Amino acid sequence: MQIEQAEKIMKKAETKKLSNGTVLVTGGAGRLGRYIISSLLSNGITVRALVKDKEDVHKLPSGTVPFVGDITSQNIIIDACKGVDTVYHFAAIVSQREGGHKEILRVNTEGTRIILEAADLSGVEKLVLASTVDVYGSKRKELLTEDKEPKPNDVYGHSKLLAEKQITSFKGNLSYTILRMSAIYGPEYKHSFFKIFRMIDNEKAYMIGNGKNSLSLIHIRDVARAMLLVRESPKANNKIYNLSDGKSYTQEYLFQLACELLNKKEKIKSVNEFLAKILAKKANITVDDLRFITSNRLISIEKISNELGFYPKTDIKSGAKELVDLYKASKGN
Repeated sequence: MQIEQAEKIMKKAETKKLSNGTVLVTGGAGRLGRYIISSLLSNGITVRALVKDKEDVHKLPSGTVPFVGDITSQNIIIDACKGVDTVYHFAAIVSQREGGHKEILRVNTEGTRIILEAADLSGVEKLVLASTVDVYGSKRKELLTEDKEPKPNDVYGHSKLLAEKQITSFKGNLSYTILRMSAIYGPEYKHSFFKIFRMIDNEKAYMIGNGKNSLSLIHIRDVARAMLLVRESPKANNKIYNLSDGKSYTQEYLFQLACELLNKKEKIKSVNEFLAKILAKKANITVDDLRFITSNRLISIEKISNELGFYPKTDIKSGAKELVDLYKASKGN
């Protein structure tokens, strides 16, 4: 009954015409930023985007109003926030290759504080933070609902938890929604998955451990739907939500699915984590890729489903096929 009720609520929300208004997207030149900007524009919303460099302006979807500056450039951010109703805060260092501990904290944590203060000063109504399930830590046995204690065990997860605390403890007038997102997949994230497909193609793929660890994913189309929904729904004010496709996949299952779609029948061998790190360097598998592949978490989306009527539409088989088809086409080129 809960699923049927959620579907009715979500259908009603999707038929509601989104109010126009003006939003600011930080990290607008990133993969998530560009996709969400396109979704916002297609719904008649005026979009401003904060980008770090002038060279990033050309990456923005047509119709975006650019503001160039670092995430800690307070005056630029204040200007960008004037007349805005919602700030989507995506700007962050995700990869540990892009910066050391201090730089990740400066951007992800200090940058959030500056965005908060500028948004509040400019009269922004809501801030939406793209956070991560990495705040829970990479390996947890229990079902992870939003009230479970965060236990990040890497600098990225730690920086995002600090960013969340900046927001939840802020004493200003704006409301917030924090989305703890699972690993995003889709055409915009194809290169990370192409590396795995290539290894399977070349019969050089390995599972890490026994392959029974639980992985959570969400397609970027569903992320966009959730981002639009939390802007419109007053029920989302001052809430934290997990975001995934509501399913759990073992590493073994995902490898088997990829093999099936690639028409490969070879059994994937397994290695331990130590050896995997050595092999990963040769295959250009990053620390961040390994962080996902070796994670073991069960993520609950019951809260966002019950409160907002959100349920994912893209299933893993169709989403994976989309990626594999793109991979096959890239080989042809």
